[in-house]
Amino acid sequence: MSDLSEELPRPGSDGDQVETCVVSGAGMHFPWLRKHLDSVAAGGKKKKDFAQTTGACLSLAQEALLQQQWPRAAEFMYSYLQTLEDSDSSQRQAAPNNVETFSAFADQMKNIGVLNYLKAIIFLWADKDDYAYNTEARNILSHSWKTSVHFSALIKTPGVWDPFVKSYVEMLEFYGDQDGARKVLTNYAYDEKFPSNPNAHIYLYNFLKRAKAPRSELLSVLKILYQIVPSHKLMLEFHLLLRKSEKEEHRKLGLEVLFSLLDFAGCTKSVTAWRCLASYLRQTLMANHLGWVQEEWESRRNWWPTFHFSYFWAKSDWKEDKDLAYEKAFVAGTLLGKGCKYFRYILKQDHQDLRKKIKQMKKSVRRYSIVKPAVD
Repeated sequence: MSDLSEELPRPGSDGDQVETCVVSGAGMHFPWLRKHLDSVAAGGKKKKDFAQTTGACLSLAQEALLQQQWPRAAEFMYSYLQTLEDSDSSQRQAAPNNVETFSAFADQMKNIGVLNYLKAIIFLWADKDDYAYNTEARNILSHSWKTSVHFSALIKTPGVWDPFVKSYVEMLEFYGDQDGARKVLTNYAYDEKFPSNPNAHIYLYNFLKRAKAPRSELLSVLKILYQIVPSHKLMLEFHLLLRKSEKEEHRKLGLEVLFSLLDFAGCTKSVTAWRCLASYLRQTLMANHLGWVQEEWESRRNWWPTFHFSYFWAKSDWKEDKDLAYEKAFVAGTLLGKGCKYFRYILKQDHQDLRKKIKQMKKSVRRYSIVKPAVD
C-alpha cells in the first residue's frame, strides 16, 4: 500500500466533523476529498499535492478491493474520475492516470471477484425461516441496494467496467428489474462514448437469451460481436441462428461466419466447427448455391490447403482425433477435390467404427466437390 494514502485526510480525524458520501443527480463525491483539493496552496506545491491526492485515491480504491469493500472501491474510483473531470489540463497531467494504473486496477477487480457479495445475499436469503439469518439478509439486501447506486454512477463514466456492470445487472435481475438491467447493458454496449468492448455485447446477448428475446434481437447483437471478434465461440450460435433464418442473406452470412471462424488457429481443432461447416456445405450445395461457396473459397484457396489440409495435418489429426479428421476430410475433398492430400490420407485409413462413414464420405465428395474432374 502506498504511503500516499497516509497523507490524505480521512473523515472523522481529530477536530473534523464526520462527513458522508453524497449521492445526487450529478453523481457522488467525497466532501472531505474535495475540501482537501480546494485547500491546496497555489504554486508548484499545488501540482504536487494534486498528484499525491489523486494517487492516494487510487490506492484507497485498490485497498478497498483487497478488503472486498465493493461500495467503497466504487466510491473512490468514481471520486477519482470526477476529480479529474473537474480539474484543469495541467492538473490532469500530474495525476496518475496512465494505462498501466487502470489495467492493474481492472485486473485486481477481475481476480478478486466482485460478485462475491451477491453469493452472500443469495445464501442468506435461502434460509428464510431463521430469524437471525433473515435479519442479516435484510441488512445485506439493503446494503446491496445502496451499492447499486454507487455502481450506477460509476458505470456512466466512459471506460471498461465489466466486473461492476456484471454485478449491477445481476443485482437488478435479483430484484426483478429486467427493464433496468436491459437498459444498463444496452447503454454499455452501444453508447459511443465507451470504448469498443466485446464483453459488452456478450453480456447483452446472454441477457437477451435468458429473457427469451426474439431471434432478430439476438442476431443484431451477435452480428456486431462478429465484426469485433469473428473467432469468438458464440459464432457457432450465431451460425445456427442464421442457418435457421428464412432470409437468404442470413443463410449466406451463416456460411461466411463458419469460414471466418476457421481462419483462426485457435479454432482449427474444433470438431463442432468442422462438423457445422461440413454439414452446411452439403446443405448449401444441395440448394444450388455454388456461388456462395466459391466466393468464400476464392480468398482462401492459396493458404487454407497448407493451413488446414496438408499431409502433416492429416496424420496428426487422425492420430489425435479421428472424428475431427473425418469432418475435415469431407471439407477438404469438397473444396480441393479427391486429389487433396488430406482427403486421400483419411480415405486410406482402416478403422472399424468409421469404415462405413468414410465410404459414404467418398461418395459425397464425388457428388458435391466444387472441383470438377478434368475432361480427357
